[in-house]
Amino acid sequence: MNQPAMPRPAAKAKEPSTDSPRDRHRLHRAEKTYQEWQEQPSVLQTTLNSVGEAAASMAAECARRPLQRVIVTGCGDSWIAGIGIRLAGETLLRVPWESWDALDFAAYGMHSTGPGTIVFGISASGTTDVVNDGLHMAKQGGAYTVGVTNTPGSRLTLEYDGSLVIPASRQGWPTQASTSAMAGMLLFAVELAKQRGASQGEAEQLETELRRLPELMQSVQSNCVDSVEQMAQQCVRDGVFQLFGAGPHLAVAGFGAAKLRELCPCLAMFQPLEEFHHYRTAKDNEPLIIVAPPGPSLQRAADAAEVARYDGGRVYGLTEQGDTAVTPFLEGWAELPQITEPLAPFLYALPMQLFAYALAVAKAEANVGYIRTTG
Repeated sequence: MNQPAMPRPAAKAKEPSTDSPRDRHRLHRAEKTYQEWQEQPSVLQTTLNSVGEAAASMAAECARRPLQRVIVTGCGDSWIAGIGIRLAGETLLRVPWESWDALDFAAYGMHSTGPGTIVFGISASGTTDVVNDGLHMAKQGGAYTVGVTNTPGSRLTLEYDGSLVIPASRQGWPTQASTSAMAGMLLFAVELAKQRGASQGEAEQLETELRRLPELMQSVQSNCVDSVEQMAQQCVRDGVFQLFGAGPHLAVAGFGAAKLRELCPCLAMFQPLEEFHHYRTAKDNEPLIIVAPPGPSLQRAADAAEVARYDGGRVYGLTEQGDTAVTPFLEGWAELPQITEPLAPFLYALPMQLFAYALAVAKAEANVGYIRTTG
């Protein structure tokens, strides 16, 4: 039965692309995303060089206030970025560090803030209404509020207690905008830890490693292309992807799922690693991607890879060079250099972002749009 055509909903995003295999709007934005992916190391370096003064100034103000918790709020990658730096933030400041989806925070976070709270609101444009709504609410409740944005002079730089202006481009879907925002917030946390006098040795060590990231990211980009493109070719006819990670690595799975949905005609979902083991998760011949750096969750990642392989899934992963726990169960993987676990998302995000781009190109070349299942 034919349904009458609906008028375009007011809430529908302006993005005009479709799931047809060679949609020009989607592929054009995919190319912009790839260009920005390539620039990530230099943009991260520029960020670390440019936001230090603002981070130190805000840290000096916050050092005079009580500190009970830190909240990051945003949409999409901005929300996921807060997950990615939670472990590093809590290691430095020894208080809970939470990431809230912007709508959830604006609608339901009214009891979560007060004078002992720092709230970061992230929006590349600086004008996202739901992010600004949440920050206004938090400021009224006495929290110290910080706008994080790529856009000087936007609301996020004018209406709150402080701001971090991230010198990143966002003509494609977020890549450098996400990792550079993470770096800016962590630089603030490093400065605050130093000024509070707690965890100072850890703060100095983390800052040293943070400043090494641009060089490491450039090395990862150079070395992961072949393995990632091979994975994309193997997945060109897949329409549904499940991604898993634990702790900070959940953010890598989140970035990957977001990029796959944005760049490709497919569905992609991310979940905490342990959730894999509580459902009939692996389906015959369907792809799963597991983020598995060394750390407390590595053995559980190996368990998931083994079970998924046994149940007939095709398992791919991101691992540290030389891994022997997870790779025996993988059909394809990208190897990453050694890095302290709290900063691992900066490196592990790179092959995940590239995979989405490579898959978008492979699907276009093979003329494969969204694959619908029936039955």
